[in-house]
Amino acid sequence: MASSSIDPAILRSLSLSPGTATIKPHGGSGFASTARISTPDTSYFVKTSTSPGAAIMFEGEHASLNAIHNVVPSLCPRSIAWGPVDQGRGYFLVTEFVDLNPDIWPRTDRRTDTSNSKGSCHLTLAQKLARLHSTPAPMPAGFNTPQFGFPVVTCCGDTPQRNGFTPSWADFFAQHRLLMILEVNEQNNGPDAELRSLVEQVVIQVVPRLLGDGHLRGVVPVVIHGDLWAGNKGRGRFVAAIEDVIFDPSACYAHNEYEFGIMRMFGGFSNASFWQQYHQIVPKTEPESEYEDRHNKVLLLGGHGKIALKLTPLLLAKSWSVTSVVRNPDHKEEILDTGKGHPGHLDVLIDSLDDVTEEAAAKRVLDQVKPTIVVWSAGAGGKGGPARTKAVDEVAAKAYISASVNDPAVKKFLIISYVASRKGAPKWWTQDDKDAANKVNTEILPHYFRAKVEADEHLAALAHKRRQTDPSFQDINLRPGTLTDEAAGKVVIGRTSARGKTSRATTAAVAAALLSRDHTRGWYDVFDGDEDIDQAIDALVKEKFDGIEGEDLDRIYARA
Repeated sequence: MASSSIDPAILRSLSLSPGTATIKPHGGSGFASTARISTPDTSYFVKTSTSPGAAIMFEGEHASLNAIHNVVPSLCPRSIAWGPVDQGRGYFLVTEFVDLNPDIWPRTDRRTDTSNSKGSCHLTLAQKLARLHSTPAPMPAGFNTPQFGFPVVTCCGDTPQRNGFTPSWADFFAQHRLLMILEVNEQNNGPDAELRSLVEQVVIQVVPRLLGDGHLRGVVPVVIHGDLWAGNKGRGRFVAAIEDVIFDPSACYAHNEYEFGIMRMFGGFSNASFWQQYHQIVPKTEPESEYEDRHNKVLLLGGHGKIALKLTPLLLAKSWSVTSVVRNPDHKEEILDTGKGHPGHLDVLIDSLDDVTEEAAAKRVLDQVKPTIVVWSAGAGGKGGPARTKAVDEVAAKAYISASVNDPAVKKFLIISYVASRKGAPKWWTQDDKDAANKVNTEILPHYFRAKVEADEHLAALAHKRRQTDPSFQDINLRPGTLTDEAAGKVVIGRTSARGKTSRATTAAVAAALLSRDHTRGWYDVFDGDEDIDQAIDALVKEKFDGIEGEDLDRIYARA
């Protein structure tokens, strides 16, 4: 198509004369028509739309692209102009052109890992994003202090987001994101009293607890993309170089960690090296001990078990999100009751572990929930005989272990096992301990033992392999003694006997404490005792204790 097909308003915005440019369809968008304008010297990317919200959408995208480009020019294309078209109705947006066609890359520059690839500026995508997130946002006109917000309304998808300025990040997040999207939902779908109550609880309880002014330290407004996921990043020729780039932003001046929500929810940024490079430039916001609390999402398998029911409120009390998986829908309300009065968010997913016979079935659930932590607290419980014990405690457990360890987004996997689930013996066991464990495993619970030890070793082997490339991955094997319904209390952890009792409440408390730390990994035997839980765990972490000692590690690790 010749320049006669280019709207005069677009030609004027580019200072092009008729006859000097051509236009062809290029790329795609769910909200607009997209095309490439070519001249003898350069190319431009143009969007046009006749939708009712096109003006707001294009004005927001224009301002967003330029806010990012002004800080890190190689990170996204510059937006040149936007406005109404002359011919017919609708609006346009014109930006610099990025050719995302891999056929244009030099053969030596074709890479699959965009988090590590380098463009002409010699910065990875992680480093570029970190530079964006470590540069204070500009001071808005009329203000003399930093503000969270944005000069114009932006759109995430087709949803307009108001961005009124406020000096408080907690206030901006509560008012202009949580309550704003609630209002949009009510306008589109009608009032929902239960949903409003839940959102207001988050605004009143969770936001001040985790994001409150004076609680988060060192937070300054920075420009964030606002809708950053795998579909809004790419690698291609940009101006004269090959670069990692991002596009289709919905920017605002925000806390940098706000960016992570969509990045982690929809994928594309799970490579451990990406986050290592990023945090070398941008430190985790203080209190750093709550960093994972601000982002953790737990998949709790076997959510109606007695330990799981006690563990759920402990995780929610940390403001973590929990998805509890059960097969019987009649248990849903009982599980939801455990979440009342706690700041975290609780969902119940109805799904049967009996049907999980391969990794793909477990991956389907992980892809749906997108957890950062997986907890296996499931078991056949002696119901269904040896066949069901093998199906749940071994086959399904191994499927979830494989899917979780192979998912870079999952950072921790905790399994509830039992103290005698091992083929060897640690050096601190007495002969009486060895005899007691052998009796349990060969005479009392032989089928359970074979299933559990198979799952335990599978986790140890796959975790050892993953840590070759991701040293931060945590596999946690919690191994109580004979379970009781006593109240939670003090413990003995680590070098224990093979004989003793452990309350379910204590087991849950220890599980929560282990998950709250960044350096807990390996096997932890636990009984009721006389030590404080946190002090006992911290002492073991300090000495890098792992109760797997005494097992044939060469044999176990060879399984992977």
